[in-house]
Amino acid sequence: MLDDRDMMADFLMMQKFLCQSYSAAASQAAGEQLRGDLIDLLREEHMLEASACEHMNRRGWYQPRPASQADLSRARSRYGRDRQPTSQQHLNT
Repeated sequence: MLDDRDMMADFLMMQKFLCQSYSAAASQAAGEQLRGDLIDLLREEHMLEASACEHMNRRGWYQPRPASQADLSRARSRYGRDRQPTSQQHLNT
C-alpha cells in the first residue's frame, strides 16, 4: 500500500505528464478554439502541479536544488527574451 509521500510523488509525476501532453496538443491544435481550450487546461494543470510541489516541499518530500547564479545566467542566455521564437527563426532563414 502506498503512503502519503508515495501518492503525492505519483500525483506529481502524473501532473508533469499531463502538462507535457497538453502542451504538445495545444501547439498542434488545428483551430484557435481548441488551442485556447487546451491552453486553459494546461494552465489549470500547471497550477495543480505547483500546488503539489508546494505541499510536498512543506513536508520535506520535494526539495529541488536552488539554482546557482551560473544556472540562472545560462537559462537567461538560452531562454531569454532577446531570443526570437523558433517559428520566427525559421521564417527568417
